[in-house]
Order: sequence, then structure tokens, then C-alpha cells
Amino acid sequence: MVKILSERDSWVAADRVQFEIDSFHDHMSSFFFEVNASGSMRDGYRFGVGDHYDMTWNSVWEAKTHLGPEGWSAEFRIPYHCLRFNDAGEHVWGVNFYRHIMSKNEYVIWHYNTETHSDDIAAFRHLANIKGIKPARHFEVLPYFVSSQHNDPAAINRKDGLDLNSDIGLDLKYGITPNMTLDASINPDFGQVESDPALINLSTFETFYEEKRPFFIEGANKFRTDYRLFYSRRIGRAPTGSPDDLDYWIDRPSRTTILGAAKLTGKTVSGWELGLLNAVTEREYASYANTDGEQIRTVIMDEANYNVGRIKKEFDSGSSIGVLTTAHHQNGASPTYACGVDWEMFIRGREYSISGQTVGSRLGGGETGMGIGTEFSKNSGKHIRGTIGLEYKSRELNLNKTGFLSRPNWLGSWGWLQYRIAQPFWIIRQGSHNINYWEGQNLDGDLISLGGNYNNWFEFKNLWKSGFGVSVDLPHYDDRETRGGPLVRIPLTWAFWIWGETDGSRPFMVNVNPAIGTVRDGEWADLYLWFQLRPRENLRFSFGPGVETMNGVSRWLTDTEDDNGERVDIFGELDYREVNMNFRSTMTFRRNMTLTLFSQIFMGAGDYSNIKQFVPVDEFTELTVEYDENPDFNYKSFKLNAVFRWEYMPGSDLYMVWTQARDSQDEFGDFRFRRDFDDVFDTVSDNVFLVKINYWWNP
Repeated sequence: MVKILSERDSWVAADRVQFEIDSFHDHMSSFFFEVNASGSMRDGYRFGVGDHYDMTWNSVWEAKTHLGPEGWSAEFRIPYHCLRFNDAGEHVWGVNFYRHIMSKNEYVIWHYNTETHSDDIAAFRHLANIKGIKPARHFEVLPYFVSSQHNDPAAINRKDGLDLNSDIGLDLKYGITPNMTLDASINPDFGQVESDPALINLSTFETFYEEKRPFFIEGANKFRTDYRLFYSRRIGRAPTGSPDDLDYWIDRPSRTTILGAAKLTGKTVSGWELGLLNAVTEREYASYANTDGEQIRTVIMDEANYNVGRIKKEFDSGSSIGVLTTAHHQNGASPTYACGVDWEMFIRGREYSISGQTVGSRLGGGETGMGIGTEFSKNSGKHIRGTIGLEYKSRELNLNKTGFLSRPNWLGSWGWLQYRIAQPFWIIRQGSHNINYWEGQNLDGDLISLGGNYNNWFEFKNLWKSGFGVSVDLPHYDDRETRGGPLVRIPLTWAFWIWGETDGSRPFMVNVNPAIGTVRDGEWADLYLWFQLRPRENLRFSFGPGVETMNGVSRWLTDTEDDNGERVDIFGELDYREVNMNFRSTMTFRRNMTLTLFSQIFMGAGDYSNIKQFVPVDEFTELTVEYDENPDFNYKSFKLNAVFRWEYMPGSDLYMVWTQARDSQDEFGDFRFRRDFDDVFDTVSDNVFLVKINYWWNP
């Protein structure tokens, strides 16, 4: 028996049991409750076809385990307010049960669809003749109080670098009807949320960050579609304003204050799924010194309002059609809107499906854009699964006020084919072979993507895992590298990777992942390791060092004009070195009391040489213009998050948090591990100490 005592909602490699209830009996959604052999609990919400889980769903329930000479047992106590169901004289619910025996990595499923090889919600058995119960009109209030001390010795306007704060707020959950829930948050605080990892983005695309704030991640699946019309990280993001005469910042907020947010979600008896979300952010001010040495206070982000609306109709077959709309209004700016219609249709039960989405956007100036994507999938089967898809995005499509769109101006296709190893043979228990293909062009007809890869993974009979892959990108063009300038031809590139992982149920586990390849006209190599140590049932450590290198990669630096007024694009050959070390430890005193520590040391350096002039589309010459800038960079960062959490009553929490951040950037590109490592801790630290307490009240 593998026993691991862990924090609430944390997946660990331990023996566990779980059951799911389809209380709507719509064959499309279920609530699941899980406890492992040490008594640690998880819950969540499952939706759609396949393994689509919303692990952010939480409720207040109880579970206890008992260890005996013949094994272990679990007892659950689930109040009816945890579930959503219709008001009826007699109920029929779907139900299924699961057990995971970790030492064998074996799942035992009470009812499994052997024809399609899936445990789809539609395959649940029925719990019938449920009488004499009523859906709860639940009402939950979670007031909180926060006291924090911010220590930033570099802050010019703070005495001794100290800034003491206290604040209050309120989270509320109210069941307007048995199937409709209102969630509201006034002055939400996310001080207990782990900060984003440091990175250097060398691409021409915006970095996507996962949502970590509880209000926005709970029930996020209600507003999620293939086109990401709603990207909740836009709400409360860092202010973007910057004055033209800026010399340096004196005091600048790191995020925009959210005054309040509310969302209404639920499902009607007839299968209509509804969702509404509204959030309001505050006007933000900053102080700076201008080039004349004057200190000025100015607005760097005006107040804004975000609106999201969702309606979706689900049918008995599992098919659905839905509409998602977004709107962004900000003082001093024209409003922007986006809308999408999505659909999914199942064939032959749920073995095949056709799905897609059509979207449109309208900016304040009247510019409109559109996009459409569709795919055909084989979702289940003993051996063969796969998907093919098509996608179109117009030049004018813009979703980034409330959503996330990597790029417009695209027409492409892609495909995926998998062969599953369903029966053990030789030394292999299970695994799969996968083939991927992608192709795309801009709307001028320039080929900007063409390639494919093969990859696999295997689990062996000793529960070790391994796999490898090879990828090839055929010659194509990059229409973004010169930031609106001429195309850049990218030659054939390739990549090869291999990985291996020991048995995750053991007290010590290691994962190794090396990779090599070419990029543009240069080459790269990565090595990532991951070590996990569990010396005791309630204590876990993990350490993940990684190294990344690139050599001789021609990258755009800037553009200028020659004596004839013609555009000149300047490139340099980049040598890049990166070291990224992540450490995490969790001490679980009791299942409702944990101490989590996360730290990251990040060092990245880029050295540009052979500064040259670009001759479209794939040649370079010596410079004919002056270039006296220094593009080299050396960035170091250290992040620390220590969070003590005590659920002193069911649903009520006390947090004590310490965060520290250090970072610096120099204008040299050589990488020296010892020097850069020491420099990280020679920089001034920014510390925040926070105590947060909330109380769950459910009258």
C-alpha cells in the first residue's frame, strides 16, 4: 500500500478511491470525490466527453479512512448542498466507482465501456428510486481579512522601504435556483497565490500564463472554447501605460486592482448551460521622474469593465451548440467586442465527433475580423484514435482585449493519429505511437509552417516509463521576425528528444529529458531533470534543474534607413545560455495543515555577434549603416514563495505567506554560472509578509 499525506486537492502517487455522481443525469457532467489511503481529499467537476476535469471545483464535505489487517477502507459524507440536481419527486442519478492501486499502477473501474474502451459519463450505471430529497438553496459567505508588510529597500518614496497594509474583502456564493449559482467577490485578494515563474521570451509571440487565482479558475470551463475569447489574466494585469518623458519609475503598481467581480453559472432542466461574468478594475496611478528630474504622478491605467456571456445547449447524445460573447469597456478608449459560436456533434454513440467554432471581433474604430476552425475526431477505440482539423483567421481578427490570440492572418490544417497499445506484451504494459502533422500559410499565400513529428511513450512492467520523438519542419517563411518588414526564409530544421522516468510510487523518482536540434540557421540543446524524494509519508521534496543552449541563431535586432531612405533590417547571431532551477517542498502536518515552499533561480544570457544586414529572403551582407547599440543581455532572477495553510474549520482557512523576489539585468551577454549565481543574491530583495484569514459561513 502506498500512503502519502498531502494537502487538499493535490494529486500524489498514492492508493486512492473515488466515486462520481451524475446528479443532473445528463450523461455530460458529474461531481467526483476522492480520498487516498492517508485520508487526503480531492474533489472536482467532470464535463463533456472524455477526461475533461475541472479540478478547481471545491465543496465542503468529509471523508475518513481506516487501516486494518486486510487493507484499508474509506467512508464519505457528502451533504446535498455539494451537488446540483433538479427538483423532482423521484431521482435517477448516474454513478461510478474507481480504485487506484499505486504499487501496480492499476485502475479498477466499476463499470467500463469495453466496446469503446472508455469510462465516459454516458457509461455510468444508475442509482434509482431516490425519494424525499430537495436540492439545497445554498448560501455561502467567505469574508476575509488581510494584513501585509511590503519591504522594498529600493523604493524611493517609502521610509526604510516599508509599506504596511491591511484590507478586507468578501467572497459570496448563493444558489439563486437549485441549478443557478451566483459567485461574487468584493475587493478580492490573491496574496496566497504562487507567483509566475521567471522566463525570457525570445519569440515574437506573447507569453501565455496559466490562471492561478481561485475566483477565476473555479468554473473556468464554462467560458472556455477552442478560440480563447476569454483569457482571465487580462483582468487585473500589470498596467501598460508609460509616459514619453520617463527617466525612471518611483512607484508603480505591479497589477491593476480588481474592485469587484461576479459570475452567474448553471444549467436548466432542459439542458441549457448559462454563464455570465463581470469584473471592474480600478484606475491606477504611478509616480516617476522625467528626463528633467521632475517627480510626476500620472494615470497609467484607466478603470475598465469586462463582460463575458455564455449560453450552451446540450442534447441527450452529448452533442452541443453554444455562443460566447465578450466586451471590454475602458475609460478614454473605444469599446471592443468579440463573439463566437461553437458546436460539437457526435456520431456512432460518442466514438466520432465533428466540432468547431466561428468567431468574430470588432474593435472600437469599427474594424471587424473573423475566424473559423473545425475538426473531425475519432475519440475512442481499442487501438486507433485521431483528429484532423482546419483553421482560418482573418488579418483583422483581434481577441486580445479580453481573450488570447497568438496571431491572426492564418490559414492552416493539422492532424494527429494514435495507435494505442491496449494489451501488455514483452516488457511493456501500455503505451502509444503518435504521428502529428501541421501546415499553415498567411493570407498572402506565403508558407509559414510545414512539418510533422513522430513520438511515443511506454510504461514497462516495472512501472518505469520512457519515450522518444523526432520532429521535422520543412523550409518555410517567417512573416513576423522583422516586425512588419520582409519575409525571412527558414531552412529545414529538426529535433530529437528522449525521456525516461522511474516508478512514481517509490520514495525516490527521477525524470530525465534531453533534446537536441536545429533552429533557423543555428542549433540548440536542452537537458531537463526532475528529482522527487519522499522520505516520510507527509514530506515531499522535488528539484528540477534545466539547461538550455542555442548557438549561431540569426535574429532580428532593429530596422533603420540607409542614405536613400530604404529600409534596412539588422540581424545578429545569438548565442544563448539558460539555467533554470526549481525547488518545491511540502510538509503536511495534518491533512488540513500544510507548509509549501517554492523557489526558482533563473539565469539567462544572450550574446550577439556578427552584426549583419539582411537581404531578403535568406541572405546577409556586411552593414552599410551605423549600428551602435548593445543588444546583449544577462538576466538573473530569484523567486521564493512560502505558504502555510491551515483549514481550521471546514471551508475556513488561515494563510501565512512570505514571498521574496530578486532580479537584475546587465548589458553583457556572456554566461558564467558562479558569477551570475552570486549576482542573484547580491541584488536588493523585495519581500512581502502576509496573513490572511477567512471564515466559511453556510447558514
